[in-house]
Amino acid sequence: MGDEDCTAPMMPFCDLDNGVCVGCDETADPDGSCAGADPNMPVCEGAACVQCTADVQSACTGTTPICDVAGNVCVGCVDHEQCSDSACNFAEGNCFDPANILHVDGNNGVICGAADGSEALPYCTVGAAIVNAPNESVIVIHELIGEAAYQEDTTVTGTLAMFAAVGDAPILRGFNGNPAVTVAVAGTLFMRGIQISLSTAPGFRVNGGAAWVESSRIVNNPGGGWSLLAAVH
Repeated sequence: MGDEDCTAPMMPFCDLDNGVCVGCDETADPDGSCAGADPNMPVCEGAACVQCTADVQSACTGTTPICDVAGNVCVGCVDHEQCSDSACNFAEGNCFDPANILHVDGNNGVICGAADGSEALPYCTVGAAIVNAPNESVIVIHELIGEAAYQEDTTVTGTLAMFAAVGDAPILRGFNGNPAVTVAVAGTLFMRGIQISLSTAPGFRVNGGAAWVESSRIVNNPGGGWSLLAAVH
């Protein structure tokens, strides 16, 4: 008389025309039947309801934005490449909002006060980008002419990614006897493609926060390469 009469896991739907229990693939609206039975399993794959498939991934959001097509389940991201035009928050599994992309280019020649972080009007310094970045932003850093360095002492207090612009190799250098980059207690940083060199203090300091560093070089810093009060991945 209804779906409640169908208790077999692979045949949970009632075909009212024939009075038999069937899988989702034998209903008039396979995906609709699954979504109605369980919004967390909205896709019909074969005869079973699953979270997602390679073609339908709408249920994969938040901290599980990726479809593991082998098991048809939503999982967290584990690689930046899984997050189109964005970054993966390895700590939580979610992808950053691709709208939160800021550019830094000290060569741009624009009036720094007019900068808004867009590619056309990039910030002149990394520090300016950090100050204006919403949480979970990607700061794209362009290299300076002649292998010059951004001479700054920046502190990360939120969750940020700092990526080299495609094809660029930007260099950061500490300033005023401080590291080029410090990750504070409340900070989480994902860094890729950056070089830190010739800082008189340790080039990179993790001061109680968390950092994931890849494809980067921390070299020739007289004050040492790293200062760690928490784990770096």
